[in-house]
Amino acid sequence: IEKPVTTVSVPVPPPPPPPKISKKDSIRALLPPLTDPTTFRNIIMPTAESLGKGRAFAGSYDVVGLIGGYGITDRLTVIGGGTYVPAAISQLLVGTVGAKWEFLREGEVSMAVGGHVGYSSIPESDITLAAPFAVASYGDRESRLNLAVGYTWKHHVTPFETFNRKAAVVGIGGDITLGRGFK
Repeated sequence: IEKPVTTVSVPVPPPPPPPKISKKDSIRALLPPLTDPTTFRNIIMPTAESLGKGRAFAGSYDVVGLIGGYGITDRLTVIGGGTYVPAAISQLLVGTVGAKWEFLREGEVSMAVGGHVGYSSIPESDITLAAPFAVASYGDRESRLNLAVGYTWKHHVTPFETFNRKAAVVGIGGDITLGRGFK
């Protein structure tokens, strides 16, 4: 005797009720996430993070200071910038170019070495500077502590004298994300 074919159906359960979301949270859910696009640097010092191969950035400080960089490889970044203010306003010329190579990337620890050369000119003085550095960073893009050490060689020319100065440099910096758009 052949067995008859039988079927059983079960109704789909109703979906769970939506979670209670405050008006403030519902607005945040609609906003795209914000990420800091320049975690490879603090305002006045580098971090050990490299820019990334093929990535570039352009920025400005107080509209007049322009800066830009490019990731040649995943670990090598070049950066340069400057400003020009004509004599009719104040007469200032500043330029810098440098590179940074991230040689260690293990979890939350990264280390890099690099260097910059710079030039600054106003009517009263001209300064040429070379500064190699090493920087270690601990943390991630949300919060990071940075320690940089370097050395500078400065050649300074004024109408009255020409002199050279050398100095060791230590920098400590960091950042922490406090909330959306607040670092």
